[in-house]
Amino acid sequence: MGDKILSIDISGCRTWRNRTCHRCKDFVFRNFYVDNGLPSVSKEVEAIDLLQCTKALLAKSNLRLHKIASNSVKIMETFPPEE
Repeated sequence: MGDKILSIDISGCRTWRNRTCHRCKDFVFRNFYVDNGLPSVSKEVEAIDLLQCTKALLAKSNLRLHKIASNSVKIMETFPPEE
């Protein structure tokens, strides 16, 4: 199976570089342009875990991860349609 492609949009921006989830921080700081993130991972479970971790991290700063899109049905079914 090929890489799973995700498209994510966040609203707002606050500093939280000192938080602990390094994988999620790397995703946000290295894979976002303006307010859109576009990571590529090889397994659906990796994508789901990364998105859930990132949602939790952003929520600590009152940021909402939304507009999740993927070419994987399994990933899309994991998150509510309004996200």
